[in-house]
Amino acid sequence: MGLNDLSSGFGLLSGGSATPVAFVGILDTYTNAKVAFSLRRLSVNYTGNLIKVRASIGGSELDIGYNSNNELDTVALLAFVGAGDGFVSVWYDQSGSGSNATQATASSQFKIVNAGVVNLSGGKPSLLVGENNAQLISTPPITESSERSQFCVIERIGPNHGSYSAIYLQNAADYMQLYVPINEFNYYNGSIIPLTGANFTLNTPKLINTNQGTSSGNAYLDGQNIPVSISGATGNITEAIILGGFSTSGMNGNMSEYINWAGDKSSDRAGIENNINAFYTIY
Repeated sequence: MGLNDLSSGFGLLSGGSATPVAFVGILDTYTNAKVAFSLRRLSVNYTGNLIKVRASIGGSELDIGYNSNNELDTVALLAFVGAGDGFVSVWYDQSGSGSNATQATASSQFKIVNAGVVNLSGGKPSLLVGENNAQLISTPPITESSERSQFCVIERIGPNHGSYSAIYLQNAADYMQLYVPINEFNYYNGSIIPLTGANFTLNTPKLINTNQGTSSGNAYLDGQNIPVSISGATGNITEAIILGGFSTSGMNGNMSEYINWAGDKSSDRAGIENNINAFYTIY
């Protein structure tokens, strides 16, 4: 568990009661996640760390876990990084698949601490994507099913790089991107699909969801349906998930959470969005 304290799996009832309340994460309620990256704990079954951080001062690395609120242990994080910067070399997968998002190249790592201050998005710790076209790549790649759903909390904070990718599922047979040119949200899986009306203004955290069934799909932004025609998914392929962009292209902003589920989660969408929004207060 690294730097987590022993109360990480429990909360306290209101009114002063010391009776422990068992922690229930989003992955406990909505199962079958392929990969799950977050700066909060997502499952009672997950007792590992959330991120591995490299300190700019000295260059050493340390795993950082969650605190008694099941959120990133920022006290341990700042004690390690000090007055310098902190960069993420590993964003741990909480799904149980073991497909951690990693980046060994220092200049391409996401930032979590800037000059001794934790990077925030909407008041919550978040990973800064936008410096040097930073990327984290899931390793090993995952095998996608014929149906899939993905949910992501991201925020644009400035001009993009290249073709503006935020998430890239890397397989020539079924590649897909979520990207955000200027002030809109587009989807791409072989051709550009503008999601009309999906306003993506600067400095505003957004919750993005796409669902792909075997024949068609849909998209939502901040809980609202975006009328669009999305093609079905190609199943049983292996692909890496690249967070932050592809090659020299990437969004300039913050990323707080990304979960990819096997299966079309359209029927669970509202519940999943409510869980995410209750934590991040996006809309």
